[in-house]
Amino acid sequence: MIHFATPCPTHDHAMNWQAFGALVTLLVLLWSIVGNYIRKRVVRPILDLSIISAWPDYNGMKVASGNISYFIRMRVVNEGRSTAENVQVFAEKLDPFPINAIDSSGTLKRFFPMNLFWSHDRAIARRIPAKVFQHCDLGEIAHPNDVEADTRLQLQLPTDKSYLQIAVISNATFTKLSCLHRGTYVLHLSISADNADTVRRLVKIELDGEWYDNDNDMRSTGCKVSVLR
Repeated sequence: MIHFATPCPTHDHAMNWQAFGALVTLLVLLWSIVGNYIRKRVVRPILDLSIISAWPDYNGMKVASGNISYFIRMRVVNEGRSTAENVQVFAEKLDPFPINAIDSSGTLKRFFPMNLFWSHDRAIARRIPAKVFQHCDLGEIAHPNDVEADTRLQLQLPTDKSYLQIAVISNATFTKLSCLHRGTYVLHLSISADNADTVRRLVKIELDGEWYDNDNDMRSTGCKVSVLR
């Protein structure tokens, strides 16, 4: 009589559990990959920039001299679903407007590229939670009486005129390279973070060089600012 071997239930049960364990491990691995992709590409921060020509983004304030200076701030907003870490705003270059108004390169060679400051604490990097904006300083328009003599001489400013100081590092050499007098300019900005894609925006600045004691007149005529794209 021929006897056939009977399958061992214990052995089959062990193999089933091994296969199940391998499947669970594979699913965990796949979920880890997919979840990491979702966190990086879907739930990541999304940065953008806007300018609102109204208080408190653009307004006059009394400074130490007793005169009024106008401060212009930009809103950097995180439209994503997670916190943006170490956000920085960098002024890459400054063009006349239209671009070919000065020379063949179209770039004002006296402008020195550098980071802009965050408002209030003058930090270079800042953390921005999801669906929140932070103010970044674009610049300051000083009262004509507060313009230093050497700056007035360099810019050839009459005593009743003023200029826009782009908010850069407070260094005498660099500061003078970021003073804008009468004219129309395009400032190239990049907004970046450790965990977000870098975005670039163009800010148009229209200066007539005149001083206005009224906030609305300065915003609408003296120095008009807007985001081109």
